[in-house]
Amino acid sequence: MQEIVFLVQSKMKEYYKALRFMMMILLSSILAVCIGIWLDQKLHTTPIMIILLLAYAIGSSFYLLMKGWDQHDG
Repeated sequence: MQEIVFLVQSKMKEYYKALRFMMMILLSSILAVCIGIWLDQKLHTTPIMIILLLAYAIGSSFYLLMKGWDQHDG
């Protein structure tokens, strides 16, 4: 019985990690797009800042995900 409880708790922890990662990617992407739109309007460089900041936000989110997995495995 304790094994089943431990398994369910383990699955819930993984679920919350995945949910936290998805929220981090979503919020950082929204923030990157908003700042990119504002910078593009100020600098008159229509899609460049949005693309750069969005790529940076998604890339850094995946980097943090991989960094977290490395620390968990080690």
